[in-house]
Amino acid sequence: MPLFALIAKKETNPRIEGLISEKYPDENSISIGSASWLIYEPEKVMPETVHNKLFSESDNSETFLIIPFESYWGIQSKTIWNWIGSKGM
Repeated sequence: MPLFALIAKKETNPRIEGLISEKYPDENSISIGSASWLIYEPEKVMPETVHNKLFSESDNSETFLIIPFESYWGIQSKTIWNWIGSKGM
């Protein structure tokens, strides 16, 4: 399943938030915390592809981690669970 979690180091990061909103509009991303997002990439790709879509090759000024996932467990709002469910999980 082409779902990824992006976790940034800075608690608030308007730059990454803006890039995610631009490259992965509403139906393809959702914020799950002040520095964490879920991203849906329609194509089955690797985390590096998500990185390259968000940042240029020379842009390494942000500290973050992109993690693909196929299963999950946790406590979140119904909005988050509905969003994940809408992506086929």
